[in-house]
Amino acid sequence: MRRLWHALPGGSPHTIVSQMYNLLKFLHVLSIVAWVGGLFFAVGLLYPALRPLAEQERVASLARVMQRFLPAVAIAALLALLSGLGMIGMVSFHADGGFRMPLAWTLMSTLGLVMMALLVYQYFGLFDRLEQRAAAGDWAAAASVLARLRTGLAITLALGVATVAVVFLA
Repeated sequence: MRRLWHALPGGSPHTIVSQMYNLLKFLHVLSIVAWVGGLFFAVGLLYPALRPLAEQERVASLARVMQRFLPAVAIAALLALLSGLGMIGMVSFHADGGFRMPLAWTLMSTLGLVMMALLVYQYFGLFDRLEQRAAAGDWAAAASVLARLRTGLAITLALGVATVAVVFLA
């Protein structure tokens, strides 16, 4: 990362441009912590904790949680996207055409976009179905949708952990 500073004007972490870059990086990391941490909480802690409840109570509880969780995750994902694009744009703009995105950034971007596509499906596909089934009182069908939503969240969590691993290990 240190060598990327040379692409920025002044080449010093004390310039306004580098401070803006640092702010974008902070927002990017914060949004990823919220997103992946939230996925860990939902998949690893919340779902198992509610498993002993009766189906109707479990599904209704998780539907209420997802009603708040998915919009929060969507905001975190949007913030990650915008801050990531901002950082890439700043570095490439100041590289005078000599910028090639590092492999780790390319992998991080690709995995992040896949995670976002899954989030769109989870939010607008599965969650809508979950709410419809729960509102109709069809708890068995709602539980089935909830199981698919949990699987999707687990896959997204695995991709999020892989993304963090790429950043630190690549």
